[in-house]
Amino acid sequence: MKAIASIAVAAGLALAMPVESAEIANLYGTWECRAPGAAPTNKPPILWLAPGTGAAAGQLIVEVDGFSRDVAGLGNVTAVDGGWFKVSLPEGKTLLMREAQARAGRRAPSMELKRSETAAPYQCLRLPNRNELPSATTKN
Repeated sequence: MKAIASIAVAAGLALAMPVESAEIANLYGTWECRAPGAAPTNKPPILWLAPGTGAAAGQLIVEVDGFSRDVAGLGNVTAVDGGWFKVSLPEGKTLLMREAQARAGRRAPSMELKRSETAAPYQCLRLPNRNELPSATTKN
């Protein structure tokens, strides 16, 4: 019985531990997001994700240009059901994100972003960084 209790406690701790995995690393970068069910706009929310460094190692740096600019900071990442990652930010803000399922004809990586567990997900496409652009389109 003690062994079963120990396994249950270990499993609970594993779920609550910060995530440092290839899955979350796939989400690093800059994303353009569309509100659920809305047509594209001229000023969509732009989400930027990067790994924390130094004292912030194991955390996720999050900045959003949009959402009234109230979502930013270092976040603790935990894995939750359905392949989602929960990012707990300062001041009680929470984001949920996961890689979106591949769709036919879509070349850019995509992800889903939710501002709460019950909210409809934003659809986000990765924006290319300067190093990924063809040399003919970059300016020096």
